[in-house]
Amino acid sequence: MNEWNEDQHAAWHAAWKAWVDDVCSVEEAITVFAFEHGRQIRQVDADVKAVACRPGPTA
Repeated sequence: MNEWNEDQHAAWHAAWKAWVDDVCSVEEAITVFAFEHGRQIRQVDADVKAVACRPGPTA
């Protein structure tokens, strides 16, 4: 098994942290949107996932 050098590990960790931060931001935005519009979080989450999987034309 190949060991990662310190630079590779640092790059992986930075990318992982950025991904986690982005996920947290999206989850927070979904929660705020659901609350502001009187909707269930799980339904808003499902709507976001559906649109992300099948994006339509851009405006």
